[in-house]
Amino acid sequence: MNKVKMKVNPRIIEHLGSDLITSAAVAVVELIKNSIDAHSKRVNIQFFDGIGQIEKNDKMLVPLDDDMFFLLKEKVAGSNILLIEDIGIGMNAVQLQEGYLNIGTDIKYKDYENTNLGEKGIGRLAAQCLGKKLILETASSDDKQRKVVFIDWNALINSDKIDEFEIPYYELSKMAEAYTRIWIIDVKKDELINEPLQLGLFDDNKVTLSDDLRVATSFLISPYDKAVRNIEIAFYNNGVQICSGFDSELLNFAESVNVFEINNINGKIELNMSLNLTPQFIEKTHRSCIKPVSYFPKYRRKKEEYIQLFDRYKERYESSLNITISYEELVNKIKEKRKKEYSDIKNQEALEEFLIKQVEKEIDELVAILPIEGRAYNFKQDNAVGKIYVDYVKYLKRETHPNLEKYSLGDIQKFLSLYNGIKLYRNGYRIGALGNRDDDWIEMQQYRTSGQQFYRMNQSNTVGYVSINDPMQTNIREISSRLDVVQNDVAKIFKEVIITIFNYYFYDFNRAADDITKSILRDEGLLQDDAKKEVKRRKDENSKLLKENQRLLKEIKRTKEILLTKAVVIGDDVNISQKVYEKAIETLDSVDTQIKITQDELGKTKEVLDTAEAGLKEIQIEAFNNYKLMANGLITETMTHELHSIVNDPNMYNIESDFEVLKEFLYDTNIKLYNDNLLPIKDQSDLLLRKVEDVADLYNFLEKTFIKKNNYDEYACENVGAVVGEIERKLKRELSKNKITIIQKNLKTLWYMPKGVLLHVLYNLFTNSIYWIDIREKRALKEKKYCITNNEIVVEQKTESNIWVYDSGLGVLKKMEYILFDALQSGKENDGRGMGLYIVKKLLKSFNADIELLEETNEWGNRYIFSITVPKDCIR
Repeated sequence: MNKVKMKVNPRIIEHLGSDLITSAAVAVVELIKNSIDAHSKRVNIQFFDGIGQIEKNDKMLVPLDDDMFFLLKEKVAGSNILLIEDIGIGMNAVQLQEGYLNIGTDIKYKDYENTNLGEKGIGRLAAQCLGKKLILETASSDDKQRKVVFIDWNALINSDKIDEFEIPYYELSKMAEAYTRIWIIDVKKDELINEPLQLGLFDDNKVTLSDDLRVATSFLISPYDKAVRNIEIAFYNNGVQICSGFDSELLNFAESVNVFEINNINGKIELNMSLNLTPQFIEKTHRSCIKPVSYFPKYRRKKEEYIQLFDRYKERYESSLNITISYEELVNKIKEKRKKEYSDIKNQEALEEFLIKQVEKEIDELVAILPIEGRAYNFKQDNAVGKIYVDYVKYLKRETHPNLEKYSLGDIQKFLSLYNGIKLYRNGYRIGALGNRDDDWIEMQQYRTSGQQFYRMNQSNTVGYVSINDPMQTNIREISSRLDVVQNDVAKIFKEVIITIFNYYFYDFNRAADDITKSILRDEGLLQDDAKKEVKRRKDENSKLLKENQRLLKEIKRTKEILLTKAVVIGDDVNISQKVYEKAIETLDSVDTQIKITQDELGKTKEVLDTAEAGLKEIQIEAFNNYKLMANGLITETMTHELHSIVNDPNMYNIESDFEVLKEFLYDTNIKLYNDNLLPIKDQSDLLLRKVEDVADLYNFLEKTFIKKNNYDEYACENVGAVVGEIERKLKRELSKNKITIIQKNLKTLWYMPKGVLLHVLYNLFTNSIYWIDIREKRALKEKKYCITNNEIVVEQKTESNIWVYDSGLGVLKKMEYILFDALQSGKENDGRGMGLYIVKKLLKSFNADIELLEETNEWGNRYIFSITVPKDCIR
């Protein structure tokens, strides 16, 4: 037997660095984490514009001696420098050689009493991502001298053998008992800090951290946990400190705070939750109840009154918004959530027993990371409501927190744009990048598409954390990229429980808080009367007013007649008797009174009509959403049109021949370059072309459904059987993959209808059928009852105006039966977003056709037949 050797190319360092360290901010954070793991209580990060700024710097944690300065002067030249300095335990000679200079090894300082922030041994690659050269200076109490190494990353990466590459090494006198300094040379400062092009006349320093770096360092150590705030991290630019960190004072402006704790109580897991409200929550709810909102000033009360209301009903809030969930209740909640995925299983008792055992076993795993706790601070940042909260907080805390006066709504909006999301912590230290602005690991935004959004938590308006107890990363560990955690049994049930808390329990809390507040406002008589009753009342009052006005008109007419007959005209004077005068005055007084009554009634009637109009606006919202759908469709059409034009570009067809020319040339001159570089580009190009051609094919297929200026109301005579055949040809690949046959039964009818509608409707139904058949096939792998012989999609004509569409798939899940045609309902198992069937129904309704899901069920107990009916005048 022969043997071959495996080699490692030095370029692996470059690839590992760029793949695992995704940004300059992440790189800096990884180096700070190394300092914290070295038990340093202070970490300084300094930026220098060249060696001259280092020479006059007085912010070093450890003095800089001449030996180190001259070495820097030799290596730095005119480059920008980043210094990361700590006063931790440093590294001895063995740790430096076998740990730091041995990529992938773990050199963390484990004493089993302190939390380690990393364990992969790749944090040191962060330095390679930040600059071209590195000088590492470290001293340990184990050694008498400090160690200094110089690494030129480009030279290392371009060397022949990584394990034979020699790195300059120095031993110098120690400047302190233990410390580490990492000098990164030729750093790109603009990726990490923002420097103004020109400082203002009276500004000492306007330099700020980049948003990414500020966020990453602000949450590296939990700003919510006072127990771990004893580590000082400071940033400097040329010796001037840069403002950094999380401004916890702004948490005072939250409208509410959701809180939870999971503990082990006498061997059983127990979940405690609460929702903490503020008096301004009552005013915000009051404002939302008044329709239209322009009438709110009429109903609005003073701040003191809302504060008194809050205090008066505090017990009602606390009794409803503080609950304890037992182990059994938590198991049942998750069991019921999972049960929805198996709604088609007939033996529900067996399913119930299986799921309870499954959930109990998984939840017991959480004991290893208890206690778990979390908070979510919920804000309002729109201009109207947000300002209410800012004013309230300043008023309520004017004595205890006078410094809050300096904040504005704009500060809150900036705060939320930087820090929104729920971060994950392990014993006070951040786990990966979970909870960043673009990371929705708790699925809050996904759940906002179901239920009433008003009660859902909005990630962009929420700041908070979840914390676990797992100091040695035994159960919850981040993956190398820091973008997620390793998916073991503990991590899976942990995520499911947290998602349940935030999207189910907190949803119920928010809804309860709103209901309680509305009942309080109702009890206090602060709400508008019922619109229907008020309209009837105003109608009755207007009828009385009309009768009174008619009576008054007659009275005015009689008074006029009396004046004309009884008045005596003498020159410019008119004489009337006292009796006639009194009668005229009485009539004028009545007119004056009635005008005031009429004006008052008109004002009340206008308010009722405005309120009714506000109700109509809710109906208009649906129309508005339809316009948004049209806008989205236009964008999609534009994108597919552009991709279609790429395929039609004659230059695209020269690519194949161009590759062949390059291939022949490189085959003779540099076969390695062909294999390593050209061939991967060729494969990627082929894949891209295939995808673009698929899009172009879809564009050609659906182009007839697009609305254009000259055909927006165009009707066409559609042959139902021909349209089915056209879709079958388009979906040939998907149908073949799933071994699905499309069957036409008695399709002889012609329908006169808006052009392209039938194609759109049936195409949507067919793609749904393919999905439902695929789901049944997957279940059939585990349960024989889902096995059937043939996969079919059937289109059957029942009458001249009616066809049925059905398939051999799983059918429509029971939870979707009555909401399938609503907006944002996909009808799929994963509760994904969907607009397809909603649009289908709207299209058909537009010309008095309709689609419905019939009551008939398949062998798995699910409804599955779609009935499409068109008006008789569409029949040809």
